[in-house]
Amino acid sequence: ESGDLTIGRQAITFGSARVINPTDVFIPFDVRTLNTEYRTGIDAIRFQKPIGQLGELDMGVVLGPDGKPENSSAFLQLLANADGRDYQFTAMRFSDQNLIGAGVQSGLGDFGFWFESAYVSGDEDYVRSSIGVDYGFNEDVFGMIEYHYNGAGSDDADNYLANLNEIAYRAGGVFLLGKNYLIPVISWQVSPLLGLSFQTLANLDDSSVFLSANADYSLSDNVYLGIGYQHFSGDDFNVSALNPAPEQIQLGSEYGSNPDSLYISLRYYF
Repeated sequence: ESGDLTIGRQAITFGSARVINPTDVFIPFDVRTLNTEYRTGIDAIRFQKPIGQLGELDMGVVLGPDGKPENSSAFLQLLANADGRDYQFTAMRFSDQNLIGAGVQSGLGDFGFWFESAYVSGDEDYVRSSIGVDYGFNEDVFGMIEYHYNGAGSDDADNYLANLNEIAYRAGGVFLLGKNYLIPVISWQVSPLLGLSFQTLANLDDSSVFLSANADYSLSDNVYLGIGYQHFSGDDFNVSALNPAPEQIQLGSEYGSNPDSLYISLRYYF
């Protein structure tokens, strides 16, 4: 009755934001991931204790290679509800870095509202934040927009590849390369069987864009057909013609070098 203790490989998520969660550092989904139903687990010892009807104390240790402290992590998260608002407070130690984060979800008139931020200090210091609103236009059409600030990134595309060696990308769950992003999303339940969704992720620093469109159709109670298209735009690679060594290759933008893709999926639940 005091709570749940889970030992072994398990999926652990954090955050209040809808798209990019600054406090979520344990193998988060890249926005270009096609299948987000199954999340890769990590080896951890985790204890979750309910607090009231809507609160929770969540703490644990994540064991990295050989169980060494420099490869492992420890976390403490407190979830609480007050006056109709959901609050989240997070403290974490990972790869000799410290993370302090907080988030809130609430109503703002007819809109839903969320804000989440994390400050990371240690060998590298940076701040990541997400803020957004959502709105139901009617029973079938739902939209939202989120702004994300990535303090670990760069506003210069020439620095993107070099930044991948920083600890934020190697161990901090950061996958976006720029600093400022705008992410509008709209979903439309066309019928009880067919749903459509459209999402744009715009890098405001290099003007590159990632656009995804998805359709999901229920063939039966347990079988679903999915079709999707991903479109990328922006400046392509910059390569020195005189010395095309790897260190001379630079990204012109975050998404400009990605090829467009079309995919189809068939899912069966049992």
